[in-house]
Amino acid sequence: MEETRTEHGEIAGYIGKLIRDNFGKGPTSVYVTLEHPFLVIHLRDFLAPMEAILMDQGEHKRVEETRDLLFGQLQTEMRAQLEVIAGVTIREMYFDWDLQQKRGVILGVMSEDTSECEAQWPAHLNHQKFNDKVIELSKWGQKVPATTESFWLNDRTIVIKRTGVFVEIEKELIQAGYTNELKEVKKPLELRMIHRASLETLIDGKITGTFVAWHFTGDKGYAVLIVQPKK
Repeated sequence: MEETRTEHGEIAGYIGKLIRDNFGKGPTSVYVTLEHPFLVIHLRDFLAPMEAILMDQGEHKRVEETRDLLFGQLQTEMRAQLEVIAGVTIREMYFDWDLQQKRGVILGVMSEDTSECEAQWPAHLNHQKFNDKVIELSKWGQKVPATTESFWLNDRTIVIKRTGVFVEIEKELIQAGYTNELKEVKKPLELRMIHRASLETLIDGKITGTFVAWHFTGDKGYAVLIVQPKK
């Protein structure tokens, strides 16, 4: 347990410094969840001074695009350092931002084999009902995924993984290279879907943050729910 806390602290310290060095201002807090095969890094109060100016001018899209480009450039270095600190191999890495709330999530996926996840869904909650609700919201907004899985990493972090999520027209857009445009349209739709599903009724807490990302060529998507536990 002590080793895990040390890893979490090292990861948080590294990410905070990396962001400060590249943005001029780091997040107020970095909350790390490391539960194989997922690494979730939740950033709070993260908005650089120049980004804040652009946001005040309504340039939300420009801020998100610039941030995605920079984190794309930092990804190789970031992945290598996180692997050294945590002693793992990160196969995929995703980023998503809630600029209005000044929050963000970095999601690392270490393995395709999610059966390796040892985190257990709380016994008093209906895990299958939660998955069924996610399938229902997916069907409402797009299509029934080929697979739907959800992982209760701890009382603050839930990860949802779906495969076979893209309809044919989306696949055509991906093949034609329009992934940025697809993401721009798909993200608000996904957020509305999750809000409409009222998932809070199925968990012991309030969802304070929802973050989404996709592997476009792999036809799969992830959602990370940040939960405020009931006191």
